[in-house]
Amino acid sequence: IGHGLPDCIRRGMEEVNWPALRQRTKDTGVQRRGWGLGCEMHGSSAYPGIKEQGNAIVKMNEDGTVVLLTGTAGLGTGAHTALAQIVAEEIGVKFESVSVMHGDTDVVPWDIGAFASHTTYLGGKAAQLAAAEIKRQLFDRAAGLLEAQADQLESREGVIHVRGSDRSISIRDAVMPRKGIPAAQFVGSATYHPTKSYSFAAHFVEVNVDTETGQITVLQVVPVHEIGKVIHPIAAAGQIEGGIQQGIGHTLYEDYQIDLQTGRSLNANFVDYKMPLSMDMPPIRTIILETAPDPGGPYGAKGVGEDPIVAIGPAIANAVYDAIGVRFRHYPIKPEQVLQALREKSNQTQGANV
Repeated sequence: IGHGLPDCIRRGMEEVNWPALRQRTKDTGVQRRGWGLGCEMHGSSAYPGIKEQGNAIVKMNEDGTVVLLTGTAGLGTGAHTALAQIVAEEIGVKFESVSVMHGDTDVVPWDIGAFASHTTYLGGKAAQLAAAEIKRQLFDRAAGLLEAQADQLESREGVIHVRGSDRSISIRDAVMPRKGIPAAQFVGSATYHPTKSYSFAAHFVEVNVDTETGQITVLQVVPVHEIGKVIHPIAAAGQIEGGIQQGIGHTLYEDYQIDLQTGRSLNANFVDYKMPLSMDMPPIRTIILETAPDPGGPYGAKGVGEDPIVAIGPAIANAVYDAIGVRFRHYPIKPEQVLQALREKSNQTQGANV
């Protein structure tokens, strides 16, 4: 098992050929390009500040299909899809055989909320544990039908097999009613109390700085994230790319203006408060690593929700420094501040030469 952060840095350096970038001839004209690296780590769960818990109930229907009852909130992150995948994997049924019931607090178990990059880590582990209880009950019933011991069984794609033999039975047949035997009623529940798990990332960014206008343009981003185990690849990549969009916004454009006398907002609209739109976004080459799985997460998975917004800003600021030799330690980095800094740098250079 590797260590997440060094793994991210090494992989990103290979992707962008970092040694060659450091040895290149620097631009001296009006348009100057630079490369920067930003690193981060972020916890999955808010422990120990908050003692969280994940809860899940899983039940198996008499046709072998499965229902997950979860209080986790879906915020467009694909959370319920990921939890259904975990349940399907644990029991050994097809993904299409799992449905998710959520949102109805009269029915689903209590959930603490969607924050701290913990939904897959916390709710997913609870779902895995509840699904494991279903699997135990299922194997106990199937063992008698297959004339085997429960610990000799394995399941995949909706079929239970006896290891080392050709005996098998579908999960549907194992739970459905038989002559004189009613349908099985399997219910599993679990509560999971996590400790702390950390995801890591390194973002490599190329920018262009216009020394006449002060305009900074992000040309490309190569984010490398280590999240233990990828459960839902499309959703994980979407989280990373969405966080980068937010991060570019707060690093270069977003500047909330307040009247300090009255406390009134002066730019509470999307005309005056600028955010990057789709046409403003650079190419993003997302790389996800699984080199440091965490035993506290389902199949080693860790969180990824908040990570990407942490690393992109420092990467941009470092790329600007690489391009024009000026260090910024605040957001947003405005064009007029770039021009002012370049003037001050020029005056210092001239003063040193006098």
